[in-house]
Amino acid sequence: IGADGITMDSGAGAVGFSQSSGSGNQVNIILSTSQAWTNNSNAGLFLNDLGSLNLGGNTLTFTGSGSGQFNITGDISGSGGSIIKNGTMNLTITNNTSSGGITLNNGTLTLGSNTALGATAGTFTITGGTIAIGATTRTTPNGNAQKWDGDFSVSGNGQTWFTGPG
Repeated sequence: IGADGITMDSGAGAVGFSQSSGSGNQVNIILSTSQAWTNNSNAGLFLNDLGSLNLGGNTLTFTGSGSGQFNITGDISGSGGSIIKNGTMNLTITNNTSSGGITLNNGTLTLGSNTALGATAGTFTITGGTIAIGATTRTTPNGNAQKWDGDFSVSGNGQTWFTGPG
């Protein structure tokens, strides 16, 4: 993926990167520069069963004006790599060991697991938007530093979000 990133415009169908059942083949994406992935459609970009998404020391910005989503259930890694969530669409993160932190500026960030916020070194900055914890109580055990710089909401079907090692 080049420096221009990925853009899905209105009317685009879903895009998926996944491993075939039992094939052993994995999709490994390594960012060589900071980039934006944009979803202006009503469809989703899915990185399921991904071998890895290595941010390196780069910033990956997820943005878009559509009602579509980004769903990353594979491993996200990268020393110093960070994630920025802009736009109205939903971003779901599951397995994250990157250390550069996550910034939620707008839209919904769904914590798909207890490790969604990344390594201990990464700060979780919130300037707006919604944190969705899903149908399961979440404990973010890494004790990520948090910086709350704006109004936000937490949704979770009556579930609880514990932000420390519990």
